This record gives sequence, C-alpha cells and structure tokens, in this order.
Amino acid sequence: MLILDTETRSHLDIRRVGAYKYAEDFQLLLFVAYDTDRDAFFTWQYHMDDIGDLKAFLKDASSPFVAHNAEFDRRILTTTLGYDPANGNWIDTQAICAFLGMPLSLNHLGAFFGMPERERKDTAKGTIALHKFSIPNKKTNKFSSPDDFPEHWQTMLEYCKQDVVALHAIVRRLPQTLLFPRPGSFFGQSPVERLFHAATVTMPPIHFDLDEVRCLQTTRDTLIYNEQRRIEELTGVPGILTSPKKLLSYAHDNGYPLKNTQSAYLQSRLPDTALPQSLREVITARLATNKTSLAKLDAILDSATNTGDIYQTVQYCGATQTGRDAGRLIQPQNLPRSSGADITAPLTGTAQEQLETISKTLRQLIRAHDGYEFIGADYSSIESRVLAWLAGERWKLDFYGVENNPYDMYQKTFAEAFNCHVAEVSKSQRQVGKVMELALGYGGGVGAFKAMAGAYNMDLSAFVDTARQYRSTALYDEAVRYANISGNENDDVFIAIDFIKRRWRKANPNIVRMWSQLEDAVKEAALAHGRFVRKVGKVTVSNNFRCPTLPPYVAITLPSKRNLFYYYPQVTSDGHITFLGRDSTRPQFTTQETYGGKITENITQAVARDLLANAVAHLPVPCVMRVHDEVVVEVPEGLATPKWLEEQLCRRPEWGKDIPLKAEGWSGKRYGK
Repeated sequence: MLILDTETRSHLDIRRVGAYKYAEDFQLLLFVAYDTDRDAFFTWQYHMDDIGDLKAFLKDASSPFVAHNAEFDRRILTTTLGYDPANGNWIDTQAICAFLGMPLSLNHLGAFFGMPERERKDTAKGTIALHKFSIPNKKTNKFSSPDDFPEHWQTMLEYCKQDVVALHAIVRRLPQTLLFPRPGSFFGQSPVERLFHAATVTMPPIHFDLDEVRCLQTTRDTLIYNEQRRIEELTGVPGILTSPKKLLSYAHDNGYPLKNTQSAYLQSRLPDTALPQSLREVITARLATNKTSLAKLDAILDSATNTGDIYQTVQYCGATQTGRDAGRLIQPQNLPRSSGADITAPLTGTAQEQLETISKTLRQLIRAHDGYEFIGADYSSIESRVLAWLAGERWKLDFYGVENNPYDMYQKTFAEAFNCHVAEVSKSQRQVGKVMELALGYGGGVGAFKAMAGAYNMDLSAFVDTARQYRSTALYDEAVRYANISGNENDDVFIAIDFIKRRWRKANPNIVRMWSQLEDAVKEAALAHGRFVRKVGKVTVSNNFRCPTLPPYVAITLPSKRNLFYYYPQVTSDGHITFLGRDSTRPQFTTQETYGGKITENITQAVARDLLANAVAHLPVPCVMRVHDEVVVEVPEGLATPKWLEEQLCRRPEWGKDIPLKAEGWSGKRYGK
C-alpha cells in the first residue's frame, strides 16, 4: 500500500474554481509517500529531482495508492506523468469517511479519532509555509521559490510528510472491509454503493453557454448599479445598500431601529405598517440586489472550463446523517426554481423585478450540448411514501398504490385526519392537509406547522376556522388544556394548530409509534455497556461492538444494509440524546442534539437516497446532475423519453420491492424545472 500526498501551486484558487479546472493549470511542487510494504518514505521535490525519478519510484511502488480526496491526487499525477501510475487502483479515504458519516477534513479527523499529537495533521506553521509557495504574490503575481524562503520550504516538506503520517494513522483505524471490500460485511459498501460512488466520481460535466452567462452578468451588474444610485439619491447616503452599518444607522435615524440586516429579518419587517416608506424602499432594494443566487453567475464563470463545462458539482455522501449528496461549486441544488420565468424572453418591469427574473432563470443557463437533450425525472412525494413504508402506515401505502388516482395525498391526509371522504375535501382544506403532511411527519408541532405555513404564505387564521368546527371534540379540549399550561391560553392560532397536529397524529399512529421506538432504542444503545442490537421495524439499532478502532457510536442499519452513525452518543441527565455531528453552519463536528422524530427523518431521507443510488447505479447512461430526488441525463436528441427515465427511477431494489414509487419526468434543451 502506498500512502501519498501532493502539494501544488497555481494562479487559480481551487476553492473557487474546483479541482478539475485547477488541474488544467498547476505545477507539482512536492510528492511525499509512505510505502507500507517497504516501511520507507519517498520524497520528490520539483526544484531538486527529475520527473523520471518520480516515474521510476511509482513504477515499483506498492499498490493500491491511498490518498485523502484521491480523485484530486490521481488527476494531478495523471496530468503530470501522462498516465495513471496506479492503473485505477486507488483508495480514497475521504470518500470512506464520508460513507461512515465522519469529518472529511484530515485536520478534523485527528481530533475525531482522539489520535496523539504525533499522528495528527500539522496545520499551524505548515499552512503558512504552504501558502508561501502555492499562492502567487499579490503584487507581482509571481511564485516564491525554495531559494527565497529555504526555512519555509523545509517546514512545508515536514508538513507534507506529517499529512502522510496522519493519513497512515487514520487508515489503521478505518474498517479494513472498506479499504479492501468484502461482500456482506457490516462496514462494507454493497456493489450498488460502489457503482453509485463511481458514478459520482465520473459524473459528466454540466454545460453553459459562457457568452450567455456573461451577458446576463453584465445586465445584473447594470441593474444593481442603477438601483444603488437610485437609493443613494433617495436617502442621501452613499453605499447604503452595501453597508449594513449605514443601513442600520439610517433606520435608527428614521425612528425605526433594525436588529440586523439579514435577509430573513428584513423580509419580516415589510408587512409592518409602521415601517417608513423611504426605509421600505431601501429594504426592498437591498433584498433585490443582495440575493445570493445572483452571485451564482460569478461562480459559473469562475469554475467553468473554456468550453463552458463544470465538473464535480456533487459531493458523495456530503450530508453526514443521511448520506445524501451535497452541492459543490455552483451547487445546482440551491438554484431557485424557474417558476414560469423564461430565459429567452426579454426582461421587463422595474430593476427589482428584472433581478428577480434573472434569479429565476439561472437554472435555464444549464444547457445540453449541441445535438443532445436533457431527460429528467424525480420521485413524487418520496419522503411521504418511504415514511409510510418504514412505519407500516397501511392507509397511506394503499392510497399510494392506486393507479391513476384522481386525488392527492394532501386531500387524503385531511380526509383521514378529519373523518371525511376525500372527494369532499375543499381547496382550502387541501391546503391544511398539505401543511399537515409536510410539517408533522417527523415529530413537528406548532412551531414546525407555523414555519411550513409561512413558507407557503398561508393565512394562519384559516386554520382557526377549520379547528373551530370541532370545538366539542376531546382532541380540541386537549389542545386547549395544553395551550393553558404552556402559556398560550388566549392564542387561537396556537390552539387551532395544536388541535390539527393531534388529529394528524391520531390518523398516523404507526408513524408516531416509530418515533418513540427509535428514540428508546438509540438511548439504550448509547447507555449499553455491552453488545446491543434491536430491530425497530425495517431498521436495526446497534452499538459499537464490531470495530474497536472507531470512536463510540450508535449505528442504524438501513434496509439496504448501509449504516447511519451517531458518534460519541450520550443521554443527558434530562433524557436528551446528544452526539458528535456536522454543524449546520460551519464545516466542523460539534455536539448535536437529536430525538425520535429527527432520527426518523434521517432514516427516511437515507432510504430515499438509497433508492436513488440504486437507480443511478443501474442506469445505462451516466447522469449529469442529481438534484435532491431528481436525476438528469444528457442523451442524443430523440434517443430516450421521460417515461423511460421514470421507469428507470422506479426500479425497486430487492430490499424495497414493495415501496409504492412514482416518478415524474420531463425533457428539454435547458434545465428549467
């Protein structure tokens, strides 16, 4: 086994352009490797050694080659040497850590495993030294050489060597069945999972017409500039739209102090009738010109190759607790929906309206290559279907199994909760059923319901009218009593939503039962001193009796045999479950809290992901995009139809052959959903 690390330099910023474009313009500075068979280090330095020395070493090196984010090192060495020195026999420890739900950074893994300092990655002096040689001087745009800073070069050499030491220590701690796959092992990847990972690594690029992107970028910049000048003339404050400090000061001077300038908070102020008109104009202008989606145009141009292609927009198992994809670079998952906007139509309306239209047409910038078209399909109500299947909620499964059903689950949910026939559900009642179905499946209560209703701009008073029709029922009395003890006795909206929540839970007893069963099993597994294994419906909860080199964990084995891991689990004195997981706001592992409903959500989304993985692994053509529960392929025009891809997506694995799947497809020259 050859454990290796490379250090490079380039005028491109890899964080902005991505590894693929970076590898088009770089120079290999350092190569450090440890050959486990020979128990020896090898170092190659660009200013001292001939490239032939590196080729000769790699020719006789042990196999496989191991690297953290191996796809980058493979591409660097293949580009430098003109061939793949490992002949495809690479092991990517970052992908393995992602599969196991661990931190992805080599630096964070040292602390995660509790490794001694001598085995951890050195980040302090080493990073400073690395930047001396890998990033050009801002004034001269030239790189420093080892002769310029010999001490820093030596520090960087030791830094690179320590990376290899740290990686070797991590390799020794990882389950060997992931390094050297063995079918049927607890930690191993199934054949489908390996195919899915390979499909992610080799995913074709998404394509843009760069002239079209530049044109839209210029229009955006002009609109923002004109809007900034208009607001500056209105307020007399230069730079007010780009300076939070100036905006807060202006608001204070106008008798309407603001807490902050975050978009969500500013948006919440607009309905307030006390908001001064001039400040209202400033806020709406800032919201329109400060959309994060508009910056996607810059990200596209940064990361696209000269041919308009962007590679590696998906991170394998990027979502730690589910294994779902995470977006990278332009992050197609975060592009706003088109909502009827057409990129080919002329822009009309005010500057703010035109900026909104640009934001909505960003998806349509993704184009099929000449002579090709997109075929896309995504699962319909996949989480609702999977949740019902996991919990054995029979009425839902039966409803989803009806072919050409004239009614939808939102209507059925209301009908089931309020004991009426689905045909009698009105349009407004369907809206109530929609929020119930989307907000309450994972243990959500009044807060979750309000947030979901707000996302759809629904009037909460409508829920009060619905609930009041059932005032004489026992569940309504329970909602009133709960409102009294929680300090919400005079809040009709709170009482109505809590009542609706209770109706939903009564109609879905198996789902509610699964929340508590999972929470109890995870708590017992976390507290157990010996072996713990418990079957909960279609999943199995266990503790870390299988691999002593891993940190303590609770594992949930899915129907696919893939595992979800909760590391360093604890049960607090007040009965809450905590574990070490990825922070939602920063790329670090911190203490997280979970509960039965949240665990159910993790499992449901993980099973939905495994269904998608199964479909992708068996596709006869590669997909160019995976966006949440959607798959997009690019094929020669006329070769395939949306119905074909719908059928491919609904290919059921043996473990889920009775899940009532449905997919909806589309086709076109642009990605415009």
